[in-house]
Amino acid sequence: MINEDNIGEAWLISAHENGPSLILNGEHKGKTPDLLYKTNREMFSNIKAETFPLLIKMIDAMINYLSKSIPMMRWLSNLTL
Repeated sequence: MINEDNIGEAWLISAHENGPSLILNGEHKGKTPDLLYKTNREMFSNIKAETFPLLIKMIDAMINYLSKSIPMMRWLSNLTL
């Protein structure tokens, strides 16, 4: 549960190596999303990527991030995929 203090950023669901989430109940209780991806690839439409890049964040909207996001958006627009 999130309190009323400024928290900045919270990783809500993550398969990131620096902070994977833990599945709390159900058939896969105790596993992390990255382990689930490695062992049950069919649940992820058999994606061929080596890792599953899942990270869902909540960012404190009380902080003005616009000045940080505009340079990133310009950088991303120059990428060729």
